Amino acid sequence: MTTIEAPTTDPASGLPRASPSAVYLTIDDAAVRLSTTANALRARCRRHSRREGRDVVARLGAGIVAVKIGFSWRVRFPG
Repeated sequence: MTTIEAPTTDPASGLPRASPSAVYLTIDDAAVRLSTTANALRARCRRHSRREGRDVVARLGAGIVAVKIGFSWRVRFPG
């Protein structure tokens, strides 16, 4: 499983981000956890994506948030 730690604030907008301890899963790992395919999860992220400052964020419901990092999506689950 690949994980990435997120910064605490967006330098451009100053909006709060996830705590540094937040773990982001790859699309493949998140798809397994959500019982879907990676392609379906990528499509859902594209449909729900919004700009937040300099970031592209997809709020998928139930506290699940996907963040676009470069050309890849990373997914964070609550708690």
